[in-house]
Amino acid sequence: MRGFAYTDKPDLPPEEGYTDEAFAEDIRALVAHLGFDKVSIVSHDFGSVWTRRFARAYPQLLDKLVLFQPVHPGIGPRFFTPDRFSEAWYMFFHQLPLAEELVGSSRQTTEAYLRHFLSHWSNDRALWTDEEVARYVEAFSQPGALRGGFNCYRAIFRTLRWPDPIADPKVHAPALILWAENDPVFPHAWSDNVLDFYPNAELRSVPQCGHFVFREKPEMVNQAIAEFLLGVEAR
Repeated sequence: MRGFAYTDKPDLPPEEGYTDEAFAEDIRALVAHLGFDKVSIVSHDFGSVWTRRFARAYPQLLDKLVLFQPVHPGIGPRFFTPDRFSEAWYMFFHQLPLAEELVGSSRQTTEAYLRHFLSHWSNDRALWTDEEVARYVEAFSQPGALRGGFNCYRAIFRTLRWPDPIADPKVHAPALILWAENDPVFPHAWSDNVLDFYPNAELRSVPQCGHFVFREKPEMVNQAIAEFLLGVEAR
């Protein structure tokens, strides 16, 4: 996606170039470029914001969804209640123009920042290998990569009060939602009303799992995706 790692990083204000609408248009353009009539999408965390916008704007292009801890309107103000400040602080930090300068001042600072989240958000704090972390550091050390990623948070804050041009807040495509039981940043309690916004979804809890469901429970995730999207049992 734009702004991240090795992709293009448009030099645009966040509220113009890094909104959910901009990312939804990127997905639509990719679908058209590849010549697909419909697609199924697997997304997580911020990706679910962009996927939700795409699903609502272009329902005719969407077959099915698989989502891990999706952001949804039912979370509401729970994102920023006082008891959540110790988890949500980074969203405010990313608003600062100097955020990418501080995090990206050296590979060591970039690694320290990324290691914090990879470790803290995982159920197993020792999950990520040094080699895996190094790959993340390399990706986020690309010119403009930190700014591009942080711009997504800036766009969310700057457009929070903008009117939603799509009247229906629901995604009607068939969906499978996997929600980890031990995610510190997206607590399992926030799944309580997610089906209000995904009325044709199945919600499954994932025990002993933190934020990175796809990394922490790869066999379970792959089997669930294969069964839901393809109707076949994974081997």
